[in-house]
Amino acid sequence: MLYLLFFLLKDGSHLVNLILEALPLSTYIKHHLLMKFAAVSRATVKGTVVVGLVQGILGGWRSGLSILMAVCYGDR
Repeated sequence: MLYLLFFLLKDGSHLVNLILEALPLSTYIKHHLLMKFAAVSRATVKGTVVVGLVQGILGGWRSGLSILMAVCYGDR
């Protein structure tokens, strides 16, 4: 995964240009598709980050609550 990420970051713009040149569509439609793809990609990354944060907060809260209960009431 890191290997793929490295080359996507390094050569990403070149790959996008190659793909856009290979598409048999008008320039307007190519640009529209690229903008839609970028918007969906950004939304996916943002959604993944938000879900990760919420899961981390809830997991930390649950762990803290369990530790607090064990300290206050003893291990049951």
